[in-house]
Amino acid sequence: MPRPLVSIMIPTYNQVEYLGEAIESALDQTYTPLEIVISDDASPNPDVITILDRYKNDPRISVYINRENLGRAKNYRTTLYERASGSWVINLDGDDFFYDSGFIERAMALVAGNPDVVMVTGRRLQRVEENQEFIENDRNQGPERVMSSEQAYQALLDEKYYYWHATTLYQRKIATGLDFYRYGMTATDDDSFLRLMGCGSVGVVPVWAAVWRKHASNASCNQSVREMIDNLRALEAPKDLLDHPLSKVCPEFLTPWIRKHLANRVKPKVRELLKDRRSLSDYFLFVWAVMKISPSVGGMILFRPKNVLRVFRAPFVELYCRMEKKCS
Repeated sequence: MPRPLVSIMIPTYNQVEYLGEAIESALDQTYTPLEIVISDDASPNPDVITILDRYKNDPRISVYINRENLGRAKNYRTTLYERASGSWVINLDGDDFFYDSGFIERAMALVAGNPDVVMVTGRRLQRVEENQEFIENDRNQGPERVMSSEQAYQALLDEKYYYWHATTLYQRKIATGLDFYRYGMTATDDDSFLRLMGCGSVGVVPVWAAVWRKHASNASCNQSVREMIDNLRALEAPKDLLDHPLSKVCPEFLTPWIRKHLANRVKPKVRELLKDRRSLSDYFLFVWAVMKISPSVGGMILFRPKNVLRVFRAPFVELYCRMEKKCS
């Protein structure tokens, strides 16, 4: 039988210094048949067009330039629903790049032997652009494997598995049926993959599949408290599976899992708000938003002794810093 077409989607906006490497890494993938779909979101920098013009004669590449800026999530959605034609797709942001040229080949080999798989994930490296340092993580280690939906959710909770955009190949038909990239928030990929995980088996190919660049323009590194609150919707997205016809997950498993996952994911945000923000109002806004989703998780955060201590200590620390600055 002919092998399925895979689409590599490259949404981009003004990523002039990184875009060429992203495209070249996509072209280096050994899997065939392959198409590369580039969607420029009306970049004002003319150098983006100069880069894209280099590839206009490559039959593997289709270039789309939006007439107006759609925004990150809508550009993802437009590319997936209207421009990609593969039965399997992967999203490579224009400032990231593939690290292992055989990743898609290995992922699709796993799919060929496991027809119930809906997504396959590899490992991800982080590169700090300021000093070019590579940072590893311990997610998605171990042997090549296929997990059931519940096993994948549990591995996510145990911090042994994670689905990064540039390392996750997924079924386009099921994704579009789940209303992928439905919200304009930063965590639209969280919202999408957390639901897709519940619709079939999840494969893991433990190779360094792609590199996420950490730089000053990363959307996920520059969130306001309002964006953090908006992103909470993604963490409760699996609730949609409780009565969804595609769901493979038992409701008795999923309901307590959502609560535990929410608690795990908001803890770092709480630490950030208490440590890095001068005003406590952001902290209380965030906790109140969590409490509306899960009173038990919100209460746990609010009355945790360490957090209570930080709240009471914060005004005194700020006063001390002001006095020290004035004296110096």
